[in-house]
Amino acid sequence: MTIPKILFLSDVDISTPGGAQESMKILMEELGESFEFYLIGPSGKQINKRHRVLNVYKDFIVRGKGPLELMNLTKDLSNEIKKVNPDIIHVQMPSTLVLLNLLFSIGLLSKNVEIVYTDRGVYGKYGKITTLSVNSIIKKANKIVTTTYVNKNNYTELYKDYEKHSRKFEVIYNTAGKIFDSYVDEKSKEIRAKYHIKEKQFVVGFCGRYNEQKNWPLTKEIIETYAKDTNIKFIIVLGSDGTQQNYKDATEYIDSLKGKVGSNKILSFIDITNKEMAELYYAMDCFILTSKWESFGRTAVEAMARKNAVIGTGVDGLSEVIGNKQYIFNTAEEAVNIVDSIMNSREKLIESKEYFYNRYHSLFGYRINIQKYKKLYREILSGIV
Repeated sequence: MTIPKILFLSDVDISTPGGAQESMKILMEELGESFEFYLIGPSGKQINKRHRVLNVYKDFIVRGKGPLELMNLTKDLSNEIKKVNPDIIHVQMPSTLVLLNLLFSIGLLSKNVEIVYTDRGVYGKYGKITTLSVNSIIKKANKIVTTTYVNKNNYTELYKDYEKHSRKFEVIYNTAGKIFDSYVDEKSKEIRAKYHIKEKQFVVGFCGRYNEQKNWPLTKEIIETYAKDTNIKFIIVLGSDGTQQNYKDATEYIDSLKGKVGSNKILSFIDITNKEMAELYYAMDCFILTSKWESFGRTAVEAMARKNAVIGTGVDGLSEVIGNKQYIFNTAEEAVNIVDSIMNSREKLIESKEYFYNRYHSLFGYRINIQKYKKLYREILSGIV
């Protein structure tokens, strides 16, 4: 029996931090017995024998590339897709979406291939070219997946042909992955002891890529409020974009925090592995996202799985993921008030941790995510959708 081939496309090195990268790796690992997964990506470490690496390209990002480079990239991508000859192409990043749409437009991609598009951004906030490409791919795709109902509603309100294609849309929440689905009670004390965190210290964590989206100046404002509070400690985990300059900027940011509140209050990490991060969450009581925009908020879900109280800005899909207005803020003062309410009440802390832990397992567990995508792929291949 022939196993169906599913092809993923990645804008960047699959090993770099990001929700799309992690989601692709999860699906490849967990559904590998049912489907034959392939991945085409730019320069980077090959993760398996079906990962086709185009080393001549640092990334597949369209912006900044000249006409000749784009023409060569389009041609090379077309050739690799033909070699794979996939039954389904599942695209979930903006630049490879644009390139895929271009391949369709110039006739370099078979019209028989089935298309799944997972929108991991925020429809309505894309640039003109990406928006045009999304609108075009909707007409060709079998399924359009959004990671929140908020983003699905964006299509309802902003995409003029939504009614014509409404049956294609489906919501599948992101997951933190298999490693987060089990919780070990002893780990909290173990990890806190490892990093010399006092038993009664309240630990607040932040984690994300060091870029404008994550709004690190707001994080700094929150942390500086607690400069003289000896009962609170902060864990800061930053991800760089792989460049020396971004890593340097991230390092300088952490140094500036330590200079303001003292190095003893800050436990910091840059570019750690997902496994290491999964352990660090055990040391936290509260996790905060200060994002300017956030289609979903994968780290919020990871923190939930480790029994963290989770608070975040009231942006896009993040509010839906958190699911309770009492944990939503828009200013540093509001965030501090929420943290204080949790930190100063043992009952509130336990209630918050249980709420988020249960929310993770009812909505965001990896088994739920895996089964939904397995069902989606099978329905497409059987001609149901």
